[in-house]
Amino acid sequence: MVDFKKIADGVREFMLDGTSWERGHDKFIKKYYLSHEVRSGDEVIPVAKAPGLRPSLDQFRNHGIRLVPYEERMRLLFGDRHVDMNMRGCPVGQSITAIYPGFVWEIDWTWSDNVAVAKGSRLAIGRLTLYGIADPFDGYVYGIYACLGNASVEEAGQAINQATEDKVALCARYGIKIEPSMWRHGILPARLRFDQGELDSYKSAGFATSLGVQLEACPTGRGDLKGTIESIFRQVSETLRKMDGGTSGHRERLKENPKLTAIFDLDQLQKLLFLAVIQFNHRIRKRQAMTPGMVADGVLPVPAQIQEWALARGLYRDADPMRVRVGTLPSKRATVTKQGIKIEGLNYKVPTFVPGSTNGIDANDWLMRARDECWDVEVAQIPNTVDYILLRYRPPGEALIELRCDLADEHEGYLGLPWGMYRALKA
Repeated sequence: MVDFKKIADGVREFMLDGTSWERGHDKFIKKYYLSHEVRSGDEVIPVAKAPGLRPSLDQFRNHGIRLVPYEERMRLLFGDRHVDMNMRGCPVGQSITAIYPGFVWEIDWTWSDNVAVAKGSRLAIGRLTLYGIADPFDGYVYGIYACLGNASVEEAGQAINQATEDKVALCARYGIKIEPSMWRHGILPARLRFDQGELDSYKSAGFATSLGVQLEACPTGRGDLKGTIESIFRQVSETLRKMDGGTSGHRERLKENPKLTAIFDLDQLQKLLFLAVIQFNHRIRKRQAMTPGMVADGVLPVPAQIQEWALARGLYRDADPMRVRVGTLPSKRATVTKQGIKIEGLNYKVPTFVPGSTNGIDANDWLMRARDECWDVEVAQIPNTVDYILLRYRPPGEALIELRCDLADEHEGYLGLPWGMYRALKA
């Protein structure tokens, strides 16, 4: 008769550190089913009981699998760290990590699986950096930001700024006409969840202090803690790979070079991503967690409908566009010269703000004063365009304001370029 307790104890005792079932069975027999020992000179040879009086290898393996839970056996074989990082089971749904809609956002970046070309030509400029922001409760995507630069605090801040700005005006700049209900804006979460990347830095402190958002860093290798945005990136990658210029990032033999087949520039790829996100926000989620109140009100498991339901009950925080820009776009120093406001070799027009007032700005007055002496001012650069900068001006005794400064006419050849491409051309 098979002693199940001995088998379970043997599995827990001998199936350690990658031990095979055969070796574990040998150790198990020597301890629990030893018949006698035979001495041959100085060597002692253990002799096991007859096959009918001891568990076979198949019995030891089959009953061990049944008696000892899978997770416990994996931890015995590979250790807690390996199991937690690579073999952790998925939760029932990502919604369980959020208390209610709008409580937490997930932000992450990835390389686009599509090669972009320069605007107005077929010159390949490489794969883009994609930032995504989504709500794990309902899977609603608030922002999808494409840029030429590498992952950085500045680009992450621009992604947050895009997630909160007016989506009707944003889409209109790319030739897309939408209604406000098709892609909501102007809200902020209570928490922002990210991995230990560019946001794990003192430079991101402004996100927390200016926006009142609690930053929540995930441990390294725990992509399941922000699985919503990871799964969205997977679907975006599958779509981009099917288009002209699509690539997995690895060169493959007997396949066309994506740099030769690429046809979409940065603005065109951004437009396609916007259209995909709008459609994505109106899909039916098969594994969406629904509260009793949602069910009673007849809300379908559609991210857009869940958001409308939450908005009607005041579950979202309002976002002040000024505070978001100040918190997410770092300030830079520019110089007021007789040619205008100069930064990184580009001149920008001086804005006019309440001319004639002691607290105002007269463009002609600033340019005349700059002939005698230049001075520094505080500005904010928009990473995805050199067309304008924001002058951060604080009148004495008043709140900070941002004034738009357009690119000077002598530099109109750079219009439409992101800062990353402009720096690459000047390098």
